[in-house]
Amino acid sequence: MEEIRKAAKAVYDNWSDEEKKEMGDLFRSVDKNGDGKITLREFMACNNNTCTAVLLRNLFELVDQNGDGILQFDEFVTLVYLASSSRPSCDGCGHFIGGLFFTCTQCYLGNKGVTDTYDLCIPCYHGGEFVHEHTDFVDNYSLLAMMRKALSFESEEISSSQSSDGSRREKEKVKKAFRRFTAILGFAADVAQLSSLFKSSDLD
Repeated sequence: MEEIRKAAKAVYDNWSDEEKKEMGDLFRSVDKNGDGKITLREFMACNNNTCTAVLLRNLFELVDQNGDGILQFDEFVTLVYLASSSRPSCDGCGHFIGGLFFTCTQCYLGNKGVTDTYDLCIPCYHGGEFVHEHTDFVDNYSLLAMMRKALSFESEEISSSQSSDGSRREKEKVKKAFRRFTAILGFAADVAQLSSLFKSSDLD
């Protein structure tokens, strides 16, 4: 969690003055009594029914660094950072996952990572505290590496295809030029022979 706090601070410190002002305005809009801190009650009051009360409480407790039941501004920044980074909640215990987690590859890749993923925190995955139809799980870093490899392979295929298309277009240009040349000279160009010629030429 300490790493996430540092990441949130790094992101905030690199924001423009306008973005920092917007964050301050957001903090003050949640801090209803204006005492410079956010209580759990104030935080829960902002819920627009898109999250469960359990998830919100877990999220609050996760970023409440000293466990005093209130969020200072820097803790609120961490909370917003976590919420905006689309980190999942555990499908085993329901707790918000702040760090590394395991995800079902069949669910994730089958849905292109958009909806209905199945994610587990380390304790639930390690202890088998879940019931799920699939058995192939990887941690989020391994999944990212897999997706990078897949994208790299796809990119290479596209590049290869484009290169191949370019080569074919170049061959057709040469063929057309050769046909025009032979037509001018009164010769009939044998397309089959030309194809054979280009297959064995450096243009391949």
